Amino acid sequence: MSKNSGGNGQGKAGVARRDFLRHSAVAATAAVSAPALGARVGSDTFRVALAGCGKRGTGAAHDFMLGAEGVELIGLCDVFPDKLADAKKQLTDPAFYDKRWDKVKNKVKIDPELCFTGFDSCAKMLKTDVDIVILATPPGFRPEYLRMCIDAGKHVFMEKPACVDAVGARSIMETAALAEKKGLAIVAGTQQRR
Repeated sequence: MSKNSGGNGQGKAGVARRDFLRHSAVAATAAVSAPALGARVGSDTFRVALAGCGKRGTGAAHDFMLGAEGVELIGLCDVFPDKLADAKKQLTDPAFYDKRWDKVKNKVKIDPELCFTGFDSCAKMLKTDVDIVILATPPGFRPEYLRMCIDAGKHVFMEKPACVDAVGARSIMETAALAEKKGLAIVAGTQQRR
C-alpha cells in the first residue's frame, strides 16, 4: 500500500487501490501507441509531468512510475513551492518506492528547469514537450486544467473526482469530446464510489 493512501486500500471486490492505479497506468500507456501520443521521432519513451504535488499527486506519480514501462517523470508543477519541493524529494528518494527503486531509478529524471510554481505553473509546464500529464490538482480546478492540457495537445491521467459541480461536469464532457477529436487520451482514477 502506498505511504500516501489511507485505509486498508481494498475495495469491496478485494482489488487494492494501489494495484488498480498501477494497472490503470499500464493500460493507459499501452492503449495509446507512440504515434498517437505524438512521441518525439526516434523515441519510444513518454515524457510525464505531475500537475499538483500534494500527497495524492505524489502518490499517483509513484504508482505511475512503478506501473508503466517506457515513461520518464521529467517535470513537476504546483502553486506552492514547498509542495513541489516535498514531492521532488519523495519521488527521488529510493526509500519511497519500498525496495523497488531499481524498477524506477531510470524513469525518475526530474529536470529542475521543468519544475514550475505559482498560479501559472501548469500553463508554463504545458509549453514544454511533455507527452502525458498526471493531473492531481485540487478538484475544483481540474476541469479548467484538463481543458488546458487538451488544448496543449497532452494526454492526461486525471485523479478523482473529475469535478465538484454541474458546471465542471459539463466542462469535463466538452473537453472529453475535444480530446476524442484530437486523438488524445484521458484516463480517470475513479475505481468506485461509496
